[in-house]
Amino acid sequence: LSFDQVVVFPNPSSGSFNISQETRHPYKRMELFNSIGQSVHSEILYDTNQVVAPPEHLMGMHLIVLYNSKNQPVARTSILLN
Repeated sequence: LSFDQVVVFPNPSSGSFNISQETRHPYKRMELFNSIGQSVHSEILYDTNQVVAPPEHLMGMHLIVLYNSKNQPVARTSILLN
């Protein structure tokens, strides 16, 4: 799967953000990692357009990793939370 099938917005975000997927095989889970590689939030993706609401205390650059139905990481991008 190609990451260009996914749009993360708004970026930067001051709270929640959207993950919009345009694919026949949607991603099933997303995980946020902080700048030192710690997993700080994980969420099941139930829909192809979903609002993600990470904890309010998260700030700075974070890595978003998307997983397929076999729980394999298949795509990643970053988001700035402020």
